[in-house]
Amino acid sequence: MGRGRRAAQVGSVAVVVLLAVLVLIGQPGAPAHLISVVTTPSPSPVESPTSAPWDLDADIGAVMVASWRGAASWSDVRPMLVDNRMGGALLFTANFGGYPNGLKEWTDRLTAMASSACFDHPMLVMLDEEGGSVANVKADFAPPWPLEMAAGGPDRVRELERLNGAGLRASGVGLNLAPVADVRTNSLDGIIGARSFGSSPSVVRRAILTSLFPPTGSRRRSGSGCSCRVFKPGSQLAPMR
Repeated sequence: MGRGRRAAQVGSVAVVVLLAVLVLIGQPGAPAHLISVVTTPSPSPVESPTSAPWDLDADIGAVMVASWRGAASWSDVRPMLVDNRMGGALLFTANFGGYPNGLKEWTDRLTAMASSACFDHPMLVMLDEEGGSVANVKADFAPPWPLEMAAGGPDRVRELERLNGAGLRASGVGLNLAPVADVRTNSLDGIIGARSFGSSPSVVRRAILTSLFPPTGSRRRSGSGCSCRVFKPGSQLAPMR
């Protein structure tokens, strides 16, 4: 009697287990479907379509500025700029004739070239427009000598620099290599001359701050960039004393 009951219990357990297995693998009689996922490594690594190889030459060219002598033709200048992917060009009077229309013609060429050649950076066109005789573009907006500007006080400096910056910007110039920040301290530094705002450190300081920095920075307010430059120390033509 006890043995028969135990056998019946074992049989019930076996049936339950069998039913559970059938539920897991599907209905009785239905073929089992096995899904196999096999991954095979690519025979050669494929570079991401969004990544580009590093071009060291292009990066070096992007921080270099080109300049050339005289009235070189565009057909000679363009290959040099494109091949080296130059970041900037410094123009002088002899390059474009010294007048705003010639300057604009060259800046338009340079800007269009950077776009058509798919540069990763815009072309920064520079000019040396310090004032007085050192004015590479002859126009109404060209300033007088800085020494003369400073004699009229900060407001005079501000207005003249604003006009010059706006004129250069309209001509396509992005950076002017001026003003000169030297303080005249030596009668032998004739190379500087009237490019300096004067021999008083306080006068030169006020004029430089007026030219460079907001909220009263005249050039920067006009949208044209500028750079503070000095001849001393470093120039044998402008000795220190």
